[in-house]
Amino acid sequence: MCCFSGPVRHVSETRIFARSDGPRQRLCYEARVDATSELAMVLPIPGPELRFIDLSAWPDLFSTLESAFPAPQLRHFPGAKSAPPPPAMLEVVEVGSWQASWVPSRARFADLDARFRLTDQVLDALGERYVGWGFAVFQLKPGDQRLHPLGLDFLRADPARLYFPTVHVHDGTVPAQATFDHTLFAQDARGEQLRVDDTWAESPRGLRPASDAAGMFAEGRHVYRLSLRGSQPNVDRWL
Repeated sequence: MCCFSGPVRHVSETRIFARSDGPRQRLCYEARVDATSELAMVLPIPGPELRFIDLSAWPDLFSTLESAFPAPQLRHFPGAKSAPPPPAMLEVVEVGSWQASWVPSRARFADLDARFRLTDQVLDALGERYVGWGFAVFQLKPGDQRLHPLGLDFLRADPARLYFPTVHVHDGTVPAQATFDHTLFAQDARGEQLRVDDTWAESPRGLRPASDAAGMFAEGRHVYRLSLRGSQPNVDRWL
């Protein structure tokens, strides 16, 4: 699913779409969240920069991806020698219905409102896995909600693989195993080929969306789908 800055009552129906775009990756994320108080949803991102994509006009983006399947299937970047000091506070931007911030390093969490930070205890528990990474932070109001999909575009850490943020932090801890209710979708760019195994279902035809959803889709390319249900290792997935 993802990391939360405070406790949540329930998280379900998580859907993540990843697509290669040359040296960059497009990522789309959606879930149903029942939050106990105002908090933040945090997606670790393996790169030095990020572009938010407003997908408020495409609330049915994942339905478009599902339409490619006719029936259910079971189945450290070097820094400059001299750089200006970072700003005192991180920018908050409007991305459709979301309020979002880009946190370029662990240390910069201190520049966010305390409600929207990952605690030092959580960051310590995550260990070395996100050293050199940034974090996309999305503010949530209390209550049971499904907001429109959120979109991200970033430089690929590994130009041969796609990244899916699936580590769970739901109650201030980082368990070794977590309960998953996830569907992952993937597309490759023309000239590339994803290294999928038989746990992934391939659509029988290329995707022909009614719109390109802000460039998220690769029209005509097949879609791959993987379901993750029940207890699973609490790690991010790569394809």
